[in-house]
Amino acid sequence: MEWVLAWTLAAVDSCPWDSCDPATIEFCERRLCAWVAEPANAYTSLTKTLAGLVILWSCRKKRDALIAIGVAAFFQGFFGFALHATGAFWGEALDVSGMFTISGLFLVFALRRLYGWSNRRVVLVFVSLVAVSVSILLTYRPSGIAVFTVQIVAWVFLEVRLYRAQGATTDYRYFKLLVITFAIAFAAWIPDITRVVCDPDNHVFNLHSLWHVLTSLVIYWFYRYQVQFRERPSAPNATR
Repeated sequence: MEWVLAWTLAAVDSCPWDSCDPATIEFCERRLCAWVAEPANAYTSLTKTLAGLVILWSCRKKRDALIAIGVAAFFQGFFGFALHATGAFWGEALDVSGMFTISGLFLVFALRRLYGWSNRRVVLVFVSLVAVSVSILLTYRPSGIAVFTVQIVAWVFLEVRLYRAQGATTDYRYFKLLVITFAIAFAAWIPDITRVVCDPDNHVFNLHSLWHVLTSLVIYWFYRYQVQFRERPSAPNATR
């Protein structure tokens, strides 16, 4: 990791992102005057790209809607890198828009199972959901985390409904791993952003870095959870 930090600091006399509007989100890691402002947070963001590649490789023999999870994770790694490398709002807009894409997939996959929606309706709702979420973000910049949280809570509500309707026929092993992993990730995210546990000059690995690694696993667990529904996506409340 030392060579990465050395390369990052090579431009220490230049602050290439200072002319950009700053991000509204700031984590514990102190931003350097360099091309990669937050090395630990930026490079660990790429674990989502790795998770995306693993998912896409797993989908190579059966190309279906689950490919979208791999594609979203693949690009989210670069979007997260953009935020933490620049500390600029345009990087934040990319990162949070990618988060909306992932939370949107969580929602529409659950809705498809609950209501048996056609692929056309799933795509329409997904695109509309992401477009509205991004519009809210661009209108009110600090809204990103709140909108993402609302969507995740809505997904949990849908999963509870699905459990009541068809829990006996569903394998929840990967769902449980998803929930446990996310809980640990969130427990790391909170003390970092609130600076309760914070070493701002740690540019190697910190609590927000751990959040990146664990949420990459969350996306992978979500993919594995969805695999079982490939052959039976419809549910009792089916509507077209």
